[in-house]
Amino acid sequence: AEAYARAWGAVRGIDLAVASAGTLGIVGHPAEPKMVAVAAEVGIDLSQHRSQALAAELLRDVDAVLCMSMPHA
Repeated sequence: AEAYARAWGAVRGIDLAVASAGTLGIVGHPAEPKMVAVAAEVGIDLSQHRSQALAAELLRDVDAVLCMSMPHA
């Protein structure tokens, strides 16, 4: 989601400050290989992506929080 948001902003000339974090507390894992392949098809490189856990410091100065699925809301 982070890479897609950055790409969305870039094609519109908007420099977005974006972060991605999960609610399961999984840290340091790469993106799923299927997702890396799908993202690459539209020019997005996820090869360096690593997961991070959602933490209070990530939420301090945000304008919006977007959830990828209803269980995360």
